[in-house]
Order: sequence, then structure tokens, then C-alpha cells
Amino acid sequence: MKLAVRIAFTTVLALAVASMTAATSAKPKSAGKPTVRVRGVPMTVGKPLTYENLTVFPVQETGKGGVPTGYLSLEEALKKRLIKVSEVADGGDVNSVIVTSKTKAPIYLMSGDIILGGQQDRQIQDDTIIPPSARKMRVPVFCVEHGRWTGGEQFTGNTVASGKLRLETQQSRDQQQVWDTVAAEAKQAKAITPTGTYRAVAEGKVMKAKVDRYTGRLSAGLRKDNNCVGIIVAVNGKVTAADIFGNRTLWRKQMTKTVKSYALDAARSHAQWWATKKKAVARPAEAVALLADYGKGKRTTLSNSPTMRNAQVESPKAMSFEAVPCSPSKTTPSFSHINIYNKSANPAPPTRTVPSPRTVSPSRPVPNPAHLPSRE
Repeated sequence: MKLAVRIAFTTVLALAVASMTAATSAKPKSAGKPTVRVRGVPMTVGKPLTYENLTVFPVQETGKGGVPTGYLSLEEALKKRLIKVSEVADGGDVNSVIVTSKTKAPIYLMSGDIILGGQQDRQIQDDTIIPPSARKMRVPVFCVEHGRWTGGEQFTGNTVASGKLRLETQQSRDQQQVWDTVAAEAKQAKAITPTGTYRAVAEGKVMKAKVDRYTGRLSAGLRKDNNCVGIIVAVNGKVTAADIFGNRTLWRKQMTKTVKSYALDAARSHAQWWATKKKAVARPAEAVALLADYGKGKRTTLSNSPTMRNAQVESPKAMSFEAVPCSPSKTTPSFSHINIYNKSANPAPPTRTVPSPRTVSPSRPVPNPAHLPSRE
């Protein structure tokens, strides 16, 4: 009897020691990775995914997953006809559109969303939340089709701006510089566009085929990462930017077009990368450094709406843009979206000697045709 008890006690002790050993040796997925706190949320940088000259580093949230949100994306709302986007009444306004919601869910518009149709295609200026059942909400935009002022009142399609154009829109907040960037990208992509529309760049047959390959390959890998809330991007081996979202569900809804945005940059610069014999490779440490640099600089408010505060944060190495809900709650994250740009990879545009007005008079909405891209 004593022998049996002694054997049982020895067995239990051995199991307990084994269990403790396993517990101390087991490491969480984030173990060994540098942790960076983004607005108080701990995040790590995962293993990179690469296709041709575009690399994305998944940014992983290490907590419980944040606040779940019921936002609809612009494309979801358009597809289900739950949003109406139209020109301002009585002739239109180049830098504004009117949005009406037909749903009880909030709709998330991301800076860089491009709406197609109306009297000219436009780009959403700042991240904006359209409240449930909102009626005739005025939303600031920039024109990305400066050679047209004809057509209907409604916008029925959408695409997304490149990372470079998104930066220009947020940083300069100058309509002329946005037009100049659209023209430069159209020329680089050899897009034929008599009206100077950015849709010829983003949705042109040749460019779209290239961009779809980047987007498909990289998005497939990102979908497997259940902790992902954004990406840090490298083009031609240089870390250029990052997009971080407030939670995993919002990221999932914005993932494909965010990747597409940077795929547009990579596709345009692919020839330059291909001609380089020694291909540069972005290092994870560079990606972590860009994420860590966010928030170290001066914060300047860009816009305030009833639903969202948008601010610019400039530090020595990065230019960041953050969107924060005005009333964070149990159904709203502490921040919605942070867009970070590496200054060394995205030099600021030269200062204009004669600054142009941000807006264009609705009575004369079409600018000088000299700014139209060539048909090269």
C-alpha cells in the first residue's frame, strides 16, 4: 500500500514538473519581437511578404483584438446601394460632395478613396465616418480629373489612390499640387487620359493587370494573419510607409485597397528596380524603426468633423496622419487609422513660389489644359 502511494506521488510530482517546464518554455507568438506601443496599443512587426519589388511587413496587435466595429467600407456601401454620393446642388463644388446614408451602420471613407462619376472624379480628403442614416453630409474632396466638368450628379464607382497621391493630398492639401501629381503618375504609367483622370492610372488595362497581381499575391498571405491590423511597406527595397488601423475588423475591410494603393507605386517603379543588378532588400529593423517613430513629433490638427478628428504628426524621420473618432466608446476604437510616411523615401514637394488656392471656383472648375498629361 505504501509502495503504491509512493509511486502515485512520484508520478504526480513528475507530471507537475513537466507541466511547469512546458509552461516556462512556451513563448507567445510575439516573444522575441520588439514591441511598439501605438496610441497605447502594443504591436509587433511580423515576417515580410514580398512580390517583385513590393514588400509588406504585417503589423500585429498583441492584445485581445481591440474593439469590434460595424463600419461598412465605401465599396460595400456602394455595392449594396446603401450610400448616395452626389454633386453639391446648384452647379457643384470642386472640393465638396454630398453624402447620404441609407443604412443604420456607420460608413468608413478612407483618405485616398476615389469616387468615380459625377461631373469629375474626386478623392476623399480625410478619413471620414458617415453616421448611420446621415442626410446630406458635406464631405471635403480633391478633384483627380481636371479636364472634365460634365456628366451626371451621382458617383457610382470607386477605386483608390496610390500611396504617393495619398501623401500629396494629406500633406500639401493643395488642389494644384494634387493635379500635378495625378499628371506625373499618368505620364509615368503611360496612361492615355484626355480628361486627366486618375482612373486611367488605377484602372487602365495594362496597369490594372500588373497591380492586380501584386494585390492578389500579397493579400492572400495577409489574410492568413489573424492578428494583423495593418502593414509597413517597402518599395524597391526602401521602407516607404505604413497603414495601421484601429482593430482587426476595420483592417480586413480596408486591406485589399490599402495593398493596391502601394501596388500602384510599385508597378510604376518596377522598371527602375528591374534594371538594378543588386536588388536592395528592406530589413525588419527599418520597418520597426518607422513604426516607433510615429507620434514623436509635433501634432497639428487638420480637420474636425462631428465624427472624426484628423491630425498631422511630424517627427524628424516621419510624416504621419492620424484619424481619431471624436467619441471613442465600446463600439469605437481609440483610433481609426494612422498613415505613416518615411521622409527619406518621400521627400517633401518643393515650395510653390506662387501658391494656388486650395479650391477652384465652381463657375470655372476646369484648370489650365496645359496641366493635362501627355499621350506619351
